[in-house]
Amino acid sequence: MSVTRRRSFLAANRWTVVTIVALLVTMMLQYCVSAGAAAVSSPSWSMSAGPELKKGEPDFGEAKTAVLPGSGIIVAYKSGQMLALHAKTGERLWKFGSNLLPYFYAADNTIYTVTRSGQLVSVNSQGKLNWSAKTGPFQPGDRILLLDYLYVLRGDRIQAFGRQSGKLIWETAELKGTEVPTQLQLMNNLLLGERKLPGAAALGEVFAYDRATGKKLWTLRGHRLPVSAGQGELLAAVIPQPFPGDPINLTFTYSAIDPKTGKVGASYVFRHSLASNDAFSVKFVPTSIVNGSTLYILWGDTIEAYNLGEAALRTKPIRSIIQPKRVYPTGEIAYNQLIMEDPTTGRVSAVRLDTGEHKVWDNEKTPHYRATIIGRGLYQMYEDGTLIAFDLRSGQRIFTAATGQGGVQSLLRAGPYLIAVKQSKLNGYTLPEILR
Repeated sequence: MSVTRRRSFLAANRWTVVTIVALLVTMMLQYCVSAGAAAVSSPSWSMSAGPELKKGEPDFGEAKTAVLPGSGIIVAYKSGQMLALHAKTGERLWKFGSNLLPYFYAADNTIYTVTRSGQLVSVNSQGKLNWSAKTGPFQPGDRILLLDYLYVLRGDRIQAFGRQSGKLIWETAELKGTEVPTQLQLMNNLLLGERKLPGAAALGEVFAYDRATGKKLWTLRGHRLPVSAGQGELLAAVIPQPFPGDPINLTFTYSAIDPKTGKVGASYVFRHSLASNDAFSVKFVPTSIVNGSTLYILWGDTIEAYNLGEAALRTKPIRSIIQPKRVYPTGEIAYNQLIMEDPTTGRVSAVRLDTGEHKVWDNEKTPHYRATIIGRGLYQMYEDGTLIAFDLRSGQRIFTAATGQGGVQSLLRAGPYLIAVKQSKLNGYTLPEILR
C-alpha cells in the first residue's frame, strides 16, 4: 500500500483506530491490576512550607493540619498562623491569625482553634472569624469535639460552648490530676464519657453528665464506655485484669447499667476455654468490640460473635472464627473486616467476619511505622517516606508513592485528593477512582 493510500485509510478510519488503541490500553491496565502490578504515583503538587514547629512550641501531633469536609480546603499551621490550601492544586487561598496554637479541629464547614492566650476561635471556610470565646490554657492532650455543643475537653474540666454563638453553656470541675476523657458520646439526655485513671494502667471509669446542664449524674469505675442494648438499657464491659487467676478458662463480663443512676444491675458472663496454652493465647487479654447489635469477643485463640439484641442469647456465641496469632485488634471494623495490627512492625491485616479469612495486604519484609484507613483505602507509611495504597475491600495494591526523605506524619483526604503531611512538606495526590 502506498504512503498516500495509508494516509487516506487512516484518515477515513481514525475513530476505529482510536477505539482499538483505547481498548488495548484498557486491556493492558486490566492485566496490570489482575497481575498485582501497582502504579507509581507522583504528587500533583508539593509545598515545601509544611506544618513545622519552632523550638518551644507545643506539639499537638496530627492536629496541626485539618481538612474541611466537602470544601476541598485543607489548613496547616505555620508560625502562629492558619494557612488554607486548595487540596487539588496546593494554591494558598487565605491565612488567619498570628498567635494561634498548632491545633485545628474541623467540623460542620468550620475550623476551631485556640490562641496562645486561651481564646477559643471559630473560623469559616473563607477564613473569616465567626466568634471568639475565652476558654483558658490549652495543652497537648486537650481536645475539641463537636457533638450537640462544641466541647473543650481537659483533665480538670469539660466546657460546652454554643456551636453558633460561642457562648459558654456550662462547665464542669474535676479533681486535680484527672485524665482527659478518651471518648465522649451522646445517648438520649446523657453525655457519656470514658477516661483512664492516673497510675492505673488497667483501670478506668465511665461517667455521665446531664447534657443540658453539665451536672454530673454518676461515675462507675472499672468499666468501659456503655453501649445501648435497646429499650433504654446500657451495657458496659468490665475491664478485664491482665493476669487472670486461670489463664485457660476465661471469662468476660458485661454489666447492665441504670442510665439514671449508674447502678449495676444484671451481669452477663461470657466464658471460653483456650484450646491450647501457647504463649500468645495465654498472655492475650480478652477484649470486645461492638458492631451494631453484634458483640465480638477476642479470646486469644478464637473470635466469638454474640447477639446483644436478645438477652436470652447474649452469652451464647452465634458463630466462632479462628483468631490469628501475633496481631491485635485496632478496634475498627471496615467492610465486614476486623482490622488487626502487628505491634512489632505496625503492619495491618484483617479478619473477615463472615469467612474467618485472615487477609494480609502487605508482605514486605521492611517494617513500616504507620498505617491508616481512609474510605476505601488502606495506606501503609514507611520510615523511608514510601507510601503504599491498597484497596481495603479486595486487598489489591493500587499505587506506590515516594514522598521524599523521612516518614509521612499523617494523611488527609479531601474528596478525590490525598495529602501526605511531612515534617516540612505537603504532597498532594489525585486518588484513582477505585479508592474514592
